[in-house]
Amino acid sequence: MYVLYGEEKYLINEYLKKIKKIFGELSLGINYILLDESSINTIISDIETPAFGYPKKLIIIRDSGIFKKECKLPINKKIYNKK
Repeated sequence: MYVLYGEEKYLINEYLKKIKKIFGELSLGINYILLDESSINTIISDIETPAFGYPKKLIIIRDSGIFKKECKLPINKKIYNKK
């Protein structure tokens, strides 16, 4: 797991491009999942679902706030309890 954060959006986007390039073939919805604040409640099922036909899966979560302590989303407690 990589957590990219900070005010430099350009650098974050550049690192994401490099990760995607290294990752290889991406098929949206199968081994490549994009989540944001509105779809964050599906993260647990997205993590647990296998990448059919692919050895690994890339999940990108943007602007969700789930890794902040002050996050009040129920998903925050589920993520910290999965350790």
